[in-house]
Amino acid sequence: MALTIDVDLPADLARFRLPTAVASRLQSLLDRQDSGHPLTADERAGRG
Repeated sequence: MALTIDVDLPADLARFRLPTAVASRLQSLLDRQDSGHPLTADERAGRG
């Protein structure tokens, strides 16, 4: 299954910032993966 998401980015990409809650959740998931803990199916699907 493939999923394509179109996102309008600002012309100055260096200024692009995710909302605080989204960035925090993303960092948490990335940290878990980096420490060797696999994500659940719900987390991989964006529901966790």
